[in-house]
Amino acid sequence: ALAIPALCVGAARLAGWVAARTDRHALDLAAEGVRARTVRASTLAAMAAVAVCGCLAIEGAHRDVLRGLDRNFAEYLAATDVWVTAGGAENSLTTESFPAAATARRLAAVPGVARVDAYYGSLLDVDDRRVWVIARDGHDATPVPPSQIVDGDPRAATARLRTGGWVAVSNALADKQRAGVGDVLALPTPSGVAHYRVAAITTNLGWGPGAVIMSADRYRRDWRGPQPSALQLRLAPGADPLATRRAVQRALGPDSALRAQTTPERDAQFRALARDGLERLSQIALMLVVAAALSLAAGTVAAIWQRRVSLAVLRISGHLPGELWRVLLLEAALVLGTGALAGLLAGLAGHRLLARWLADSTGYPAPFALNAAQVAVVVASILGTALALIALASARASRVEQRMAFHE
Repeated sequence: ALAIPALCVGAARLAGWVAARTDRHALDLAAEGVRARTVRASTLAAMAAVAVCGCLAIEGAHRDVLRGLDRNFAEYLAATDVWVTAGGAENSLTTESFPAAATARRLAAVPGVARVDAYYGSLLDVDDRRVWVIARDGHDATPVPPSQIVDGDPRAATARLRTGGWVAVSNALADKQRAGVGDVLALPTPSGVAHYRVAAITTNLGWGPGAVIMSADRYRRDWRGPQPSALQLRLAPGADPLATRRAVQRALGPDSALRAQTTPERDAQFRALARDGLERLSQIALMLVVAAALSLAAGTVAAIWQRRVSLAVLRISGHLPGELWRVLLLEAALVLGTGALAGLLAGLAGHRLLARWLADSTGYPAPFALNAAQVAVVVASILGTALALIALASARASRVEQRMAFHE
């Protein structure tokens, strides 16, 4: 990963040096070489197009998923200043409950704490899915992350959830029960099968099997007085979040298994977990860039090596090795650059289609967005690495012995 940027910088400097020393005659020779080998040039250009297209589509969709998850977590946590939960990173879904009545009273007396609310979370088996159930207090301004709503009005959904008989449900679970906004959804709760109206349909909120969001009051009723799985602390105006979080942790006691975190700290934990979960996709994207660059370099070098006889003829005609090297590099840049341009256009379309497919088939949030810097890095990494390797091979090929011309 560290070698690719270095190769790109080296290739850029090399291209500038070549351009500064290239005359019209070398450009004509390069263009003539491309025209004389149309099939081979077209094949290499097609390879470049496929490589750039695949890399841009996969890396773009990868970044879309990360951006969607980051936005989801930020909105999910935004209503609270300090979270008190059981366990550490392994309790990322906040589903481990604990006796909280005495703890809540003790934390409410901590200087800087204005309000303590209970948060409920659990996993529920619905058909063949282990669904994440989230129950938020009625004081939450946005119990449903607005960016995660795929069908429904955020304000109407919030108002309906507070009445208790409505839920927001992820799209995969809604499709399974063929329920749309306003329809009835049945859930097998601990008190029996309960029926709710669908206030909004969301993404899966980063949990593959799906999620359900409801009011805390309705959750307490249908789950028969459960214990909270977190405490949400809202701070008084002007209170310092870090200082208050330390005071809260002291109030919990040195032997407590509960952990206090500010919203930015918990958001950073969620982001790290999301990236750990998608680490394999990140590795695939990087390996694809490396493989694309190596395949382009290998294909081009093989084509150049097969031209040793014609290069020897040019040497007999008076062309110096340095000039032939520049011609070979210009040919490669023309062919691969043309293919990369086509791959760039196809890759942007593929990125859009792949992001839509991810959102529709998996339910994960994957908002499509173009990132010019990311596109430039991917294209420059592929072409820069390939041209740097081609330049090394071309330097040797340009010094072919003149006697090779008599092998023709």
